[in-house]
Amino acid sequence: MAVEINPRTGQVYYAGSYEDIIRICKVLNIDGGRLSKINPDRIHYFMDLVEQLVDGYLEEYYFTPIRPYNQVMPDGTTKLQFPGRLRKVAQYWASGLLLQTEFQALEPNANEAVQMYIEDSKKETFQMTFYNQRLPGQSMKSATSRTMPPTMQPAMPPSESL
Repeated sequence: MAVEINPRTGQVYYAGSYEDIIRICKVLNIDGGRLSKINPDRIHYFMDLVEQLVDGYLEEYYFTPIRPYNQVMPDGTTKLQFPGRLRKVAQYWASGLLLQTEFQALEPNANEAVQMYIEDSKKETFQMTFYNQRLPGQSMKSATSRTMPPTMQPAMPPSESL
């Protein structure tokens, strides 16, 4: 699996590679032939779109674009990676948007699953804005004051939906 760089940000896609998106889409047992006809450029479009959406939600709380951080692995080596929650959100949101636009005539159960991919990703992204659920390796911004540390300010009010 080659490293795929987003030309807009100059760093690796949040979702990883287009093969990860295809793997998630294959879970729904869509016509295998139709899924193989989608080219990587189309998948990269949705991966970039999701990055812009996630950055739009998180830019008030974090410095965007989110940067990968060094994670020490069990064998002692260091690996540059994105927070796991962010990677999961980007993968499922991109695959949901891809399936929603490219395969509009899916079975009702598959349509529900695709809708849940997108809704769960939005909820998870909203949860990343809470001050008690931080993204590891990222610097937070203060929402109320430029001089107040984010840990000392009051929490943001919860919202029902994005």
